[in-house]
Amino acid sequence: VGSWNIEWFGSPAAGPTNEELQARRVGEVLRDAELDLWQLSEVVSEPRFRELLAANPEYGGLLSSESRVENGSLFYTSNEQKVALVYRKATLRLLSARVVLTDYDIEFAGRPPMEARFAVTGPAGQSWSLTVLALHMKARQDSDSWSRRQRAGEGLKRHLDARAPNEPILVVGDWNDDVLASLVEGVASPYAAFVADAERYAFTTRPLSEAGVRTMPYLERPVDHHLATRPMADRAVPGSAAALPVFELMTDFEETVSDHAPVVSRYSF
Repeated sequence: VGSWNIEWFGSPAAGPTNEELQARRVGEVLRDAELDLWQLSEVVSEPRFRELLAANPEYGGLLSSESRVENGSLFYTSNEQKVALVYRKATLRLLSARVVLTDYDIEFAGRPPMEARFAVTGPAGQSWSLTVLALHMKARQDSDSWSRRQRAGEGLKRHLDARAPNEPILVVGDWNDDVLASLVEGVASPYAAFVADAERYAFTTRPLSEAGVRTMPYLERPVDHHLATRPMADRAVPGSAAALPVFELMTDFEETVSDHAPVVSRYSF
């Protein structure tokens, strides 16, 4: 599983200025990583997203503004940042999708999560269900932004607490803060309630926080994370959480592709 904020993807008004180069390099990362599932943040251009899928035909994709996403077009428009899911069609089959937590639209900075249900087929033919929430929290390191992230996190936890305890769920994306200590100086993580509820949840990317791995070059703590309910967390492969070393491999990555590194985690069934 991967998550990646691809910084105003396809927008001529913001982000990297060479749209063709950005799209080509995003496609190269998705293809070379060979993951089963990606969550993407800041997808602006639907045509660029469709081109990305067309260049990688083994993958299907879902954009939060699509008509097949319940409530999607009510909360996401064509020219704004959207969340997306890209999935290997041989492994995952989309069953349904909806935008959730819409009462917290302001707390999510106008980007409420997209929740999708999948039927998953393993390499030995085994099958199971998986629910994935594509997340993009409020940015910035001021007290109001921290409070909005905390309220959005509280709403998210209530939403997940109401689910069956044996349901495998992943919440992946750009959390815009760390899970062990906030980027806002002197305060706790806005997601401390999830960390404290270890019986139900685990951030499978917590090792990145413990090691001080950066997912944005100019921030000292990681802000891109994967949250798993206990049935998924128990399947996490130890040591698999990583931020791909794109900034080291490509010196102009931040200027041409994104200011975030892709973050990955693995699960064994």
